[in-house]
Formats: sequence, C-alpha cells, structure tokens
Amino acid sequence: QTIFCSAGSEFEWDFVNIKLFWVFILAALVSVVAFFFYVPPLYEKIFGPKVDLVSSEKEDSEEVVQEIQGDALMKQTWLVVIVTLSALLGFVLASDLYYRVVLDIMPEGLSYSSYLHRGVFSLILSIIFAIILITLIFSRKARPGEKSAALIFMILNAVFVIMNADKNLSYIEHYGLTIKRIGVFLYLFMTLLGIISTLMVVYERINYRSLVRVNSHIIFYSLILFGCFNWERTITRYNLSHAPEATHQIDYDYLFGLSYSNLDLLMTHEFPSTYEGSMMYKHNSFENHMNSTDFRSRSIADYILAKRVLNKVNNETDDNEY
Repeated sequence: QTIFCSAGSEFEWDFVNIKLFWVFILAALVSVVAFFFYVPPLYEKIFGPKVDLVSSEKEDSEEVVQEIQGDALMKQTWLVVIVTLSALLGFVLASDLYYRVVLDIMPEGLSYSSYLHRGVFSLILSIIFAIILITLIFSRKARPGEKSAALIFMILNAVFVIMNADKNLSYIEHYGLTIKRIGVFLYLFMTLLGIISTLMVVYERINYRSLVRVNSHIIFYSLILFGCFNWERTITRYNLSHAPEATHQIDYDYLFGLSYSNLDLLMTHEFPSTYEGSMMYKHNSFENHMNSTDFRSRSIADYILAKRVLNKVNNETDDNEY
C-alpha cells in the first residue's frame, strides 16, 4: 500500500478526462436500459414481426430458434450501439455550439491549444468507431434502420470535422499561422473525404476493397496537392499582416526560423533592430547556398527568390551574382 501511494502521488493524472468518463458511464447505463426494455418492442414495431421460428423442414428445432433469435439480437445490438454513439457525438457537438455560439467563450480551464487538440483526438476516436461499425455491420445485408442510423452518425462526424476546422481558425487568429496548424487542415480535409467514401459503402456504391483503394488515393493525392504550395511563404505573409489577437506581437523568431524561401518577404517588412543579426544570417545562408551549388542542386524557386532578393538589395534586375 505504501509503494502504491508513493507511486500514485508522483503519477500525473492530467490526461484523464473525468467528465468524459462519467458521460461514457451514463451512456452505457442508458444503453443497457434501452436495450432490455425499449429497443426490442420498438424494433419489432418498425421492422415488422419476428420471423416465424417454426421451420417447415425442422419443426420445433431448438437450434433454428436459437440461430434466428441470435441473429435478431445481434442486429438490435448494432442498432443500439450506433444510436448511442450518435447521441454521444451529438452531445459533444451541442456543448461546443453552446460555448462558441451562445456563450461565445472558451470552456473553463481550456486554452485554445488544448481545446483544438481535444477536438481532434475526439474526432480520431469517433472515426475509429465509425470504421469498426461500418465494417462489421455492412459485411452483411444491412436493414434500412441500420443504414439510416449509420448515415446520421457519419453526418455528425462531418459536422464534427467542420467544427474542428473552425476551432483551428480561431487558434490561428489568436496565435498565428504555423506549419502544424496547416497540417490540422490537411488531416480534416482527408477525414471529410474519407467520410464521403464511407457513405458510398453504406449505400453499396463501392465495396470494401474499393474503399481501401479510394482512401489510399485520397491520402496520396492530398499529400501531393498540399505539397505543391510553399506554405512557409504563406505563413510569413499571413503572420506579417495579421498580429495575433492574444499577444498583438508578431513572432519574428518563428518566421526567421523558417527556411530562406521567405527572405524577400522579410526584407520588405520593418522589424525590430534586434533581429538585424538574424536577417543578415538568413541572407548569408541563402547566398552561400547559391554560390556553393550548381544548377543541378537549385530549384526554379531558388532562381526566382535570388532575383527578388537582388531587386531589394541592389534595385536592379541583373542576377549574374548568383
């Protein structure tokens, strides 16, 4: 007991979300009550009476009775699971909307960073549940009620994606644009496309093999698409023209820590004199790169940047120096 107490006193429990734990416990209890008392008669009322358990060939066969009852019980179970998860996700969305729209404040005890990270991690967990459910349920012939429940669950996930994108936008407005925050948009973009492709499985437009192929293409081409942009220049333009609402000060350390692709943008901006050394170091690094390499190691962007830098320094268009 002494060892356990001493170890527990040094253990960090900050990662445990106690409120969320009790929400799951409450949802489990509600599911049990609904499953045993309300779902079976409601299920039978919607989808019609149970299949006649008396077979013409195997009359009064206990094996046939147990098999049909087990199949009906399994279908009821999956329906309850989907409805429960949809209710939980709907509760999360409603609470977020209440704080962001009605109260227009951050939840107590959360920063913009933790608020966004919790939303993204919750979205990952919800998507994992969705994949498992869709895979297990639609491996057989699903009933219309199960399709409708799966459709509602996937739509809620799509709304969750949009709300997390809005959280990321608020985070950027308060603390500036960074590579990681652009990565969040990339993840949300691929997730939204994955939800659309999963809905195609629900309505039997594609099979599971095609789903894996489609999602692989989504990831591959999304990475290629986002890789076609020079995000460091985009980050520099945005941060130089939008001071963060939280600090009202531009994070020059972050901008100077990026690659030299934003060199010409920094040269056109008036920054504090304390960063003159950083500016000189960045300029010298780019000049050394151009002087120490031949055309095989340079990109078209390097030549364009060299011309822009020379125009800023010498006010001329000749780039023979490089």
